[in-house]
Amino acid sequence: LPAWSFDGGQFFNRAWSEIPIINFCGQIYPLDVRNLGLTILEKSLLIRTNFIKRQQFWGGTSPTDRHKIRKEFVENMNNGDYVLCARGGGNFSYRLYETIMSGRIPLFIDTDCVLPFDNYINWNKLFPIVKINEINNIVDILLEFHNKSQGNFIEIQNNLRRIWEGWLSPYGFFKNINRIIKES
Repeated sequence: LPAWSFDGGQFFNRAWSEIPIINFCGQIYPLDVRNLGLTILEKSLLIRTNFIKRQQFWGGTSPTDRHKIRKEFVENMNNGDYVLCARGGGNFSYRLYETIMSGRIPLFIDTDCVLPFDNYINWNKLFPIVKINEINNIVDILLEFHNKSQGNFIEIQNNLRRIWEGWLSPYGFFKNINRIIKES
């Protein structure tokens, strides 16, 4: 089941650049997979990173500060080419769906997660997927995808947004579930 959040309609394309920008805003402790991915990415001189690391969910803020925290999260996501998406407390990434909704390209660390509609959507063509046992190669996997995307970077972003609208938004999800049930 996809994770849903408010779609602020803030989708816009980013042009391809030689050095990719990888963003992340969120809780890192005690989430070892996220922390390891961020640490490896930060050490690379071949990419640019823009990470906002928080020690607690929602930054441990009071409800009155959540609007500010959410705004920082959305701005961070929109101001990069890729967003690191790795599991949180469960074996899925809520951030993955928010990234796809925003038309940004996930850099997905796969901890044996199940992606929805994988019989209908070839996720491997849409964004770089890093198997957990290949995490030390995360920069190489990202750069290979990024360099191959030079001629169709904007198309990839548009495809991700269309997939969110047509398959992962609440409307798209239930429309396709009904179709799949009818096909069975």
